[in-house]
Amino acid sequence: MRCLDIKRRLVDTSLYIRFAVFFSDLALIFHIIGTATNAWITIDSLSFKSGLWSHTEPLYNVEKEGDIYRAPRGLAVCGVVLGIPATIFISIAVLTFNQIVLKRVSVMASFSAGTLILLSGQAMVSSFDKWYPTSEIKTGYSLGLSVTGGVFYIVSGVLTLVDMTLPTASEDDKLQTTPSTSVIIHQTRYINHAEQGASSTSVVEPTRYINHEEVETSSTTETSYSTIM
Repeated sequence: MRCLDIKRRLVDTSLYIRFAVFFSDLALIFHIIGTATNAWITIDSLSFKSGLWSHTEPLYNVEKEGDIYRAPRGLAVCGVVLGIPATIFISIAVLTFNQIVLKRVSVMASFSAGTLILLSGQAMVSSFDKWYPTSEIKTGYSLGLSVTGGVFYIVSGVLTLVDMTLPTASEDDKLQTTPSTSVIIHQTRYINHAEQGASSTSVVEPTRYINHEEVETSSTTETSYSTIM
């Protein structure tokens, strides 16, 4: 029975929320891979590659190596921290008949995670531009994966917002099954009118019949009295 309920919930879920879950899952995977690998920045002339946590060659002319990575690392980690609940909440919302609270939390977390991830990529490029101002600096696949994950989080948030503006299945059922107020009033008036008609017929007709018998009896009595006289 539980499997049937889950299957029915998935069938009743709109396409917008399905794609939102899909993009959110991809965003989390892409950003985690991008954060863990070391190809955010490449410099071909120096055979240099750098990620958020490691690099292939030592950094020259840098007093504190952490100054370059502090902002990108912090923003990227915050993107992961917000991206995980965004993905979890939107997935749970599908399995619990699209609860609106979970959707709202997922939207806020998705937009926040996407924004922070994009800012982390920008901060990484800006830091290396200051350290090594040359056109030889290129972005690697790791940065591309993380930025793609950030974009996917924003897309997931937009799709969830669109789904929240649509009427739910329960609201559609209520609109289809619940009659309008005017129809209810009309039916009530018709029933009251029918009851009043039935009541007046059952009361008035016997009265008229009794009065008619009294008239006949009275006329017969008068005729007999006149004959005797």
